[in-house]
Amino acid sequence: TRNVGVLLVLPLGVEAVHRFLKRKDASDLARGLVWAGLAAGGTIGYLIFAQVFFGDWQAPFVQQQNWQREPTFPLVTLYQGTQEAFRFIGVYPGGYHLLDWLIVIPALAAAIWVVMRARPAYSVYTVASLLAPLFYAFQPRPFMSVPRFLLPLFPLVWAVAVWAERRKGVHEAYLAVSATLLGVMLVLFVNWYYVF
Repeated sequence: TRNVGVLLVLPLGVEAVHRFLKRKDASDLARGLVWAGLAAGGTIGYLIFAQVFFGDWQAPFVQQQNWQREPTFPLVTLYQGTQEAFRFIGVYPGGYHLLDWLIVIPALAAAIWVVMRARPAYSVYTVASLLAPLFYAFQPRPFMSVPRFLLPLFPLVWAVAVWAERRKGVHEAYLAVSATLLGVMLVLFVNWYYVF
């Protein structure tokens, strides 16, 4: 029912087409596209729930306005996020901007690897899931919540794994840095800092 959950329709549809191109079975394509479309069932069910209980199927969209996110072209979000990351270094709350940037930019580099090397369905899943939060930015903190949206993007981990596997000591260094940053983020989160 997450608002980005409906995006699963795209990679599943791409997978159905990819499979069709290999097997040339039209019934297989139709079945795959139907199953892909069913991924929107959670979102549709949620909108029906809103209509029945609140009398407004658009209520979830209207409530999103409370988060003060505005439609923004993703490249503009990247530019503004980069600008904000380095504008307030050493000044509260500038650290949040830099922290977000330090997570988002390497994820974008990993996403490029996914697009070039992974199966098309995984590429579409990764790109669509990355673009969604970049299309609706909170202007004072453009990358806010993007790190949270990156968590389920498992193909990004593949990129890091392949990169670390081919270089001596990189895997161990990555684990050490990752574990340390996890500890830092845990401490910040449990102390109510806005690192989501």
